[in-house]
Amino acid sequence: MKWTIIFPVLNERLRLESGVVRTVEYLESIDFRDYEIIIVDNGSEDETPRIAAGLCERYGTVS
Repeated sequence: MKWTIIFPVLNERLRLESGVVRTVEYLESIDFRDYEIIIVDNGSEDETPRIAAGLCERYGTVS
């Protein structure tokens, strides 16, 4: 079974990248690979969508 981790965000430019990176690094450190991370943006008006897009490109498990 694949686990889904959802990051609901709204104007989270200051926290989104570090939160996702820390989550991915932790899951990799415990050798847990059967997961996906979904970033759900609720209409952010800051750089959150750009940051989310970058994270999706950086990690194959993030969408």
